[in-house]
Amino acid sequence: MHGGEAAGPVNLIRSDFIRPEDLDRYRELGVTSFKIVDRACSTEALVERVRAYHNRRWEGDLLRLIGPRGSPPRRRPLPVVDSLRHLGVRRALALLRGARQFMKLEVPWSIDNRALDDVILPGGCHATGCEECGHCAGVAQRAVRPSVPQ
Repeated sequence: MHGGEAAGPVNLIRSDFIRPEDLDRYRELGVTSFKIVDRACSTEALVERVRAYHNRRWEGDLLRLIGPRGSPPRRRPLPVVDSLRHLGVRRALALLRGARQFMKLEVPWSIDNRALDDVILPGGCHATGCEECGHCAGVAQRAVRPSVPQ
């Protein structure tokens, strides 16, 4: 994969996540705690995530469950925004302009969770480089699709 846009889908597969269907594999390895929400998570998203992990099954877009779209836009400022006022207006604005790309909540992709049912993630490709292995790229090709606006 070359270029930023082409690398996007494969990097989603390369990222760290645990599907609800895979919890028991991690429990067998001795992992007993799993973080499934963050402070920005809405009550609705919290209930949805707890239900999915409790049932060990999720239908649909995996990014809705694990990704940034799982949380709605915040209604109050992030704590970091409050901290920026101590930097002064110019420095704070410059910092925010540079960080704008990381503050977007929308991801232009979706991951079909059912397309991952027979896949072992991570792929165990530690002995070679990503370009040579191709495991994650193959998984991304069949599971990652452009997102459809809701």
